[in-house]
Amino acid sequence: MQHDTSPYNTKFGDTRVKVQASLIYMRYSKVKYLKFYRSFNRFAMKCFIHEALTFWKYAAGICIIDNTNLARLRGTGKNAVIVPEMEQFARQYGFKFACHEVGHANRKAGNERGFYTVETNFFPGRSFKSLEDMNQQAFEWATMRMANRPVSKTNLIPARAFEYEQKFLEKIPPYVTPPYLTHERGTDQYGYAAVNGNFYWVPGKTRFDVKVLEFCDHMKSITREKNWLSTKSPLTASKIKKSGRKEGHLLDIIPGIGKSQRQERNVYCAMPPLKLMIT
Repeated sequence: MQHDTSPYNTKFGDTRVKVQASLIYMRYSKVKYLKFYRSFNRFAMKCFIHEALTFWKYAAGICIIDNTNLARLRGTGKNAVIVPEMEQFARQYGFKFACHEVGHANRKAGNERGFYTVETNFFPGRSFKSLEDMNQQAFEWATMRMANRPVSKTNLIPARAFEYEQKFLEKIPPYVTPPYLTHERGTDQYGYAAVNGNFYWVPGKTRFDVKVLEFCDHMKSITREKNWLSTKSPLTASKIKKSGRKEGHLLDIIPGIGKSQRQERNVYCAMPPLKLMIT
């Protein structure tokens, strides 16, 4: 299998944005998995591969990457050293990362062809409301439409070829711990913890430091009040950023915040500055 990324400029409504397309595909059957990100880092790469392989339930023994991939630490080609963190990650699914030799870009020609198909078949005629909408369309396009469309020249249908290919692949274990990041955070007076520009509610009556686990598609906060408490919150694909009085106060866009709390904040903000009185 092969993995690569490619930048694109697109529109969400009337707003032009930059996105990173991440594509992985099986070399023989040509099945693809496509997803877009506002930014792409090592954690996003882990999440993407986890989603793709758990969807397929199979992995090839080797994943070909280029010499600028996030999984590479140093070196090129057969002398490339993979980041230990990514090496450990790949081991859970039964595969290894391998960089192609310099000048052998044809080793990833399938991915380049895949991006060409994205540009000529996926983008034309489509509009997107948000990153979530874009990824929903990309998922259906890659796993349903393109998987059941005959490949040119060979007339190979990827979905059927993948059924035959499975016996030569590594079967994914029934459960693999999804990748996650750990954040140490404090909570505000309303019981929210700030992570990556968004606020997530934390259970409990007292305010204290909490541990927030960032998974691929949700946040999980863990606190200790009498007994261990945890809560699960959906992870927004696009960060919420508000600035300026016309766009409203940040508390107004936090989901679940009570009306009385907003009124309390408005009263507090409307109070005139205190004057020191000497008697």
